[in-house]
Amino acid sequence: MNRADSEKKVLRQEGEFVVQKMSMSRRMRFLRGFSFAALFLFAGAQTASASDLKEILNPKSGKVIYVIGKGGKNKNPGTKDKPMKNIDKAMAKAASGDTIVVAEGTFKGTFGVGFWEMTKAVKLYGGFNRDFSARNPVKHLTLLQPGPERFSKAPKKHMLFSKNNFEPKHPIVVDGFVFEQGQMNPYEKTQGKPEGVETGMMKVGAGSANPNATCVTLFGSDLTVSNNLFVNCANNAVRLKLGGNLGIGLNGKGRALVANNVIVASRMSAVEVYGTEDNAGEAEVHHNTILFTWSRVKDLATLGYGVEILTKVKFNIHDNLIAMNIGPGVNNQRFNSHIKMDNNLFFGNKKKDFWFNPSSNTDIRINADEFEDLELDSVEGNVNKQIKLPLDKAYFAGVIAASYSEKTDYNPDSSANQLRAMMGMNKRGKIKSKVSMFANRYPWKEALKLWGAIKGKGAQKD
Repeated sequence: MNRADSEKKVLRQEGEFVVQKMSMSRRMRFLRGFSFAALFLFAGAQTASASDLKEILNPKSGKVIYVIGKGGKNKNPGTKDKPMKNIDKAMAKAASGDTIVVAEGTFKGTFGVGFWEMTKAVKLYGGFNRDFSARNPVKHLTLLQPGPERFSKAPKKHMLFSKNNFEPKHPIVVDGFVFEQGQMNPYEKTQGKPEGVETGMMKVGAGSANPNATCVTLFGSDLTVSNNLFVNCANNAVRLKLGGNLGIGLNGKGRALVANNVIVASRMSAVEVYGTEDNAGEAEVHHNTILFTWSRVKDLATLGYGVEILTKVKFNIHDNLIAMNIGPGVNNQRFNSHIKMDNNLFFGNKKKDFWFNPSSNTDIRINADEFEDLELDSVEGNVNKQIKLPLDKAYFAGVIAASYSEKTDYNPDSSANQLRAMMGMNKRGKIKSKVSMFANRYPWKEALKLWGAIKGKGAQKD
């Protein structure tokens, strides 16, 4: 079956119930805006049907490697009856184009190193039950959760990443996992700790451990990150580097799809996509729930973006729930005008919903009610509206009240400074800083409640 026939089949069998309820104009916008992969994901986002399961386990090319965690052996061939134990060992065994399926359970990496390096373009699917007869990433949790010892073993490694120096001739897919860094990140015990929050603030800055591990960093021409939960990512949740001339791509160009993910309490940015060459392709970011993205350091001043729009890629950002980030909901300070931004729900972003620079030396932050005046490829149906979400109440209250202050202790006439002046030295003072909350650990099990919290917006459960 060719690509066009396959697309029609998915629309007919799984997406029809969505389309038939729309007006004709909405149907046309729906079909124009969604790629083949997006249709597939939206129609059967979490509760995979029997046909979906069969398609994953019986790919048209490449072999399937089964990973079961406890009870498996890495010396096994990775068949269904003889599954492997560890994901990293399966990725090392796989060839480009293979599929790796992973059962429910907690994975910390071989010897607890807590990172997974992809050296070939493979498809990773989690969320299976133990005998691989059913798949539901919300019910059958495939948890990637490095322990506290991971920081000393591999402090500079991202959690899941693909190498930059291989040529992916096949799609890369990461679908159906829970990425949780809250056990490996260093946190203060009491500093910056609101009442009821699990930890103090993350240790970042001068004299601190400075965690810098993204949850997922991928490089290639056909990238999909979908149906995952990201919690407490220390340095970006999803970072995609798109190179359109490296592989199959979309219409001769690259494609990056970030769809139906829940991303909570990451640091710096939740989703970041950029091209490695001019006109690298298109990034589609849709039906994601993005909350509580934190700034780079404790001053709450820089970064903290829900979605960061970078260069050399066209963007299609739609139907997301983007709320309560320390920075703007969507950031575009790189003069990228090739943007579609439709039907997103924003609220509570501390630096407005959209931060952009229409020209040099011009800095503008606006909320969704002003989007109609933006000069973008498309900007329709965005709203800023307060809604009730199933959040950890202590964490929510802490974010709402998050503040930073500095106090300078400088006396130019002190004895020490007078002596320093006599010796031709600069006078000194002390700056004491205080933050009420910064990148504290969010209880990851509470984040599971955000699947399907708002019908049609953000990550959907069914």
